[in-house]
Amino acid sequence: MAMVVLSTLMKVVCEKLASQGLKELNLLTRVDKELRKLESTMKTIQDVLEEAEARQVKEKVLKGWLTKLKDLAFEADDVLDEFLASKAAKSKVSNLLSLVSRFKIAHKIKEIRERLDEVSEERFKFHLREGAAVKTWKEEEEIGDRETGSFVIESEVYGRDEDKEKIVEFLVSIQSDVNVNVDPDVVSIVGFGGLGKTTLAQLVYNDDRTCKHFEQRIWVCVSIEFDNRKLIRSIIETITGRECQLKHMNSLQLCLREHLSGKRFLLVLDDVWNENHEKWDKLRILLTGFGKGSRVIVTTRSERVASIMSTVSPYFLDCLSDEHCLALFEKRAFGLSGCEKSSSLVAIGMEIVSKCGGVPLAAKALGSLMSFRKEESEWLAVRDNEIWEFSPNEIMPALMLSYNHLPAKLKPCFSYCSMFPKNYEVRKEKLVHLWMGEGFIGSEKVGFHYVDELLSRSLFQNGGKDLDGVVRQVKMHDLVHDLARFVAGEECSVVDAGTGEGLLRSSRYASFACDGSIPEVMLQPLREAKRLRTLYLVAPKFMKDEQDKLPELLPSMFSSLQLLRALHLRHLPMRELPVSVRKMKHLRYLDLSDTQLVTLPSYISLLPNLQTLILSCCKKLRVLPESIGELYNLTTLDVHFCSSLTSLPNSIGCLKKLQKLDLSIIDSLQELPESLSCLSNLQVLNLRYCESLHELPLNMKNLTNLRYLDITSCHGLNCMPEGIGQLTNLQILPLFVPGGRSKCSIRELGALDLHGTLSIRKLENVKDADEAKKANMIKKQSLKTLCLSWNVNAYRNPRQACDEDNVDVLESLQPNTSLEVLNIEGYMARGFPNWMMNLCFPNLVEIKLTSCLRCESLPAFGQLPHLKVLKLSSLNAIRYLDSTIYDSINVAFPTLVELELATMLQLEKWLERSQNSGELFPSLAKLSLKACPALRTMPSAFPTVAHLSMDVDDELLISALHKGAFPNLKHLDVSGCIGNDEEEYMKNLPEVLTERMRSIESWLVSAKVTANDESSSVMSVTCSGSWSFPVGMHQVLHVFRL
Repeated sequence: MAMVVLSTLMKVVCEKLASQGLKELNLLTRVDKELRKLESTMKTIQDVLEEAEARQVKEKVLKGWLTKLKDLAFEADDVLDEFLASKAAKSKVSNLLSLVSRFKIAHKIKEIRERLDEVSEERFKFHLREGAAVKTWKEEEEIGDRETGSFVIESEVYGRDEDKEKIVEFLVSIQSDVNVNVDPDVVSIVGFGGLGKTTLAQLVYNDDRTCKHFEQRIWVCVSIEFDNRKLIRSIIETITGRECQLKHMNSLQLCLREHLSGKRFLLVLDDVWNENHEKWDKLRILLTGFGKGSRVIVTTRSERVASIMSTVSPYFLDCLSDEHCLALFEKRAFGLSGCEKSSSLVAIGMEIVSKCGGVPLAAKALGSLMSFRKEESEWLAVRDNEIWEFSPNEIMPALMLSYNHLPAKLKPCFSYCSMFPKNYEVRKEKLVHLWMGEGFIGSEKVGFHYVDELLSRSLFQNGGKDLDGVVRQVKMHDLVHDLARFVAGEECSVVDAGTGEGLLRSSRYASFACDGSIPEVMLQPLREAKRLRTLYLVAPKFMKDEQDKLPELLPSMFSSLQLLRALHLRHLPMRELPVSVRKMKHLRYLDLSDTQLVTLPSYISLLPNLQTLILSCCKKLRVLPESIGELYNLTTLDVHFCSSLTSLPNSIGCLKKLQKLDLSIIDSLQELPESLSCLSNLQVLNLRYCESLHELPLNMKNLTNLRYLDITSCHGLNCMPEGIGQLTNLQILPLFVPGGRSKCSIRELGALDLHGTLSIRKLENVKDADEAKKANMIKKQSLKTLCLSWNVNAYRNPRQACDEDNVDVLESLQPNTSLEVLNIEGYMARGFPNWMMNLCFPNLVEIKLTSCLRCESLPAFGQLPHLKVLKLSSLNAIRYLDSTIYDSINVAFPTLVELELATMLQLEKWLERSQNSGELFPSLAKLSLKACPALRTMPSAFPTVAHLSMDVDDELLISALHKGAFPNLKHLDVSGCIGNDEEEYMKNLPEVLTERMRSIESWLVSAKVTANDESSSVMSVTCSGSWSFPVGMHQVLHVFRL
């Protein structure tokens, strides 16, 4: 039974009725009167909605009344949208709608208003009072592919230690390791949704004993569809760390056997629903015959699944104790952003937790809910709420309570997400734009706040991360998805694309997944679903139209979907946009990314309400039509990675509402139209990796709302547009190039409050230190990474570079003390300025100096308290590293983790600290010495170094190893160090896990090499010439990789 949430929709309709757009239409008196009457009726209904929505849980008749109101509100919304769309379409010709159109609209509005009046009158029989509401505590303030992974934060898990021990003990036992060819033992973890099966599997998977015991660990989320081809592909992708392009089963099997041959593996199959014995048998056979002691863990809700797959007794997961549930609850309720802990709240919390039934997900959800409530009365209201008496359709009351107390605006956003299939992760930005398309929210800022709100209430979970490690996707737990489906009712559908089942005539939001093709059986359900507002296609990345049926199928699919607000066709292999799309006058969101489109048709301009247009990764798209400039409501245009696109139409400057334009990774784009400077509302312009782009529009200074200009890796840019310093809202500007054709001064940076990373290139163009000082770098507190670069090739003779000019300019570019990363390249002076020599930068964690060819001495980097990475490369004038770099502090380089010295051609001595002067490198884990041919001495002790990479004199290396300079070495990378005495070299090797020998013409390992324990039983050799095993080496090594 769905929960009817109407208040948000009613508010949207009322806002449209009062909008300036309607007032500007010069309507007939008759039309205007009907609109005013409709607005009055809507406001009357709004006054009683709060009470009606609260009472519908117990009064089914009242729920039916709300359903009728909601249907009428949707109809009114459609008519008003049509009205405003007609205005936009005709505004180019006339400011007046035709008399015929106005009479038609008046008739529609009158009909809806009369029906709405009839339904509204029924409120009296329910004794609904205007302004009344059921409140048990004060309202919240206005808030402006569940695919799993193997990672878990163990400190946030309670009460599963004993469960973990039992399963780990089984996994590492050897009692069944008799025959290499037997099936791997399978243990199933069984329990209902939200109990913590996946979390337990994650704990086991990441346990140190498990990691050491198995040579290969693999995690695969299975979910509803048990497709052996997909599962094998996922296994291979986990092993290799890259996408598997193989499609045929035989190729996949051969690849799997190649990667797992002889290896003891652990495979986790998470969230299995398959009850088809034959499917499991086929997969089981493919997993047979590898390393002895291999194991499979299955997590499932179904005992039948466990009986089919398990080779040992299933592990039935119990509920948590009240004690552990309370600990989980309190961590959320009284956490950093929660309410203040008190004995009275703890006592009430214990009573609330007792209602969770030992389910961790319920405890977390309730804890998140209570973190927003500070008063004892609010906690008592939750404890005594009547919802605990109901358990509709087995939805847990704890989760239902979390939903009931969402702010009204969040409820439709939450239930909308039930449209996505289980196991589906959706990008935050995409979800926000879909919400905007449906009218749930008005801006991205509010949308992202709503996402964070749902995350904080445990109704969303963090999903996948991008390349920078930032979480960009969200997902729903299985049980939460069930809750969303329950409250959404028939409005949301997840359609079986194979049969068309699941799509109802009453559905307004629907997704359907297709694997390789769109079956014709889908056509009839789509023709009948005329109320649809969102159609979301979930297609595989490499979907192909093998029968070439799409051109004839798509027009039929879309012909009756004229009320769509959002259409998502990502990955669909279509070559052109169906003409029927032009009739979708209400469309606000259109995603055509990663399709085979060659051109975008000119009739795209017939979509007057379009707000978001996604064309990313359309690699065959060659041109955008001039008519795109007629999309007056467009706020987001994404064409990133459209690699065939060479230019943009001039009409793009007509998109006055455009706020976000993504042109990143278009290498063929050489210039931007000057009209781009007319986009006065533009906030985000992404040009990242447009490597052929040679200049920006001259009048960029007109983009007064621009706050994000990403020109990272735009290597073709030789100058900046003059006046860029007038963009005072700009916060992200990763690259600045002074001088050049525009003669843009570095002083333009002065008024900008920049965040994140800034790279200033071609500093040889800055001759005046006073100009550099006006860049005001010292005041940029939000700047975390600064890269300063001179072009060494700009000097005919590096020795003729002006020492004084370089020092003065660098002195004037002193950054704020909040800086964390400093890179300097091509600096041509002999010494460094005062701010570098004094180094008052307590937050610096990384320093990199490159091609500072004339520098003769270095600052005392050893005094920096938080420095973790130091890289010195091509400092050709440095001959000694002595006490000056360590400074006189007791512990030099206290936090340094990585040190790299590369291409230091003149470096002869790297000296110890003087005796009794203090500790050196107490945290160093990785040391790299590359291309330092003159180096003859180095410190004698690196007790914490685990990774060593050296390309130096072989005697220096052998001496260091012989003296035990690296007692904890685990990985050794040697390039050209060995010289002629290979036997002596090998005799002094420490016990290592990995040895990489590169560029060796002939390698002969000494027969005297031995290994004392299992930790030295793996050797990996990379060489370009010949090699041979020493006598007895086969008895030492368990694994040898070439």
